Amino acid sequence: LLSNDSTLKNIETSMRNALFESINGIEGGLASIGIKTSSYSDRGKLTIDEAKLKEAIKSTPDKVISIFTKESSISYDDTINGTGSRADRYAENGIVNRLYDILQDNIRQTRDQYGRKGALLEKAGIVGDLTETTNIIDEEIKKKDRIIDDLMNKLYDKEDSYYQQFAAMERAMSQMDSQSAWIAQQLGGGQ
Repeated sequence: LLSNDSTLKNIETSMRNALFESINGIEGGLASIGIKTSSYSDRGKLTIDEAKLKEAIKSTPDKVISIFTKESSISYDDTINGTGSRADRYAENGIVNRLYDILQDNIRQTRDQYGRKGALLEKAGIVGDLTETTNIIDEEIKKKDRIIDDLMNKLYDKEDSYYQQFAAMERAMSQMDSQSAWIAQQLGGGQ
């Protein structure tokens, strides 16, 4: 059910973007301290240039710390959308806080201004919440169960049809055997 799921793909893309989009007030980002993505065939695996990272930690430790931990002056609020202060918060945040916001957007249990919970809760649900029984995956499973039930009913109907045909064939063969025996007796086969 989760193969090529658009919600998971969107989360993955957002997280990848969070790693490499520029951070206000910090020049260079991850690439400037020796962390890059590998080739497309490696599916975006991060690679580390140890010498460059060690040098960055030694010469500009505040920059390295800020890249990861810089915190926006705007607090997280799940009711604001991607414009205005939310976009400003994203641009000011370091990687860890960006990832936190992305995860919160997708796992939050509170409803946003449109009445939706986090995308993953809407998709898979959580125990002890209304989403436990009313979520997209649960609905997909129920839909598949209904299809299975319908197909099983068709199978049982077909099976009954074959049993009836077999019973009719058995009756016809029994009648044929009786008639064959009677004809054989009439032709003197019984002497």
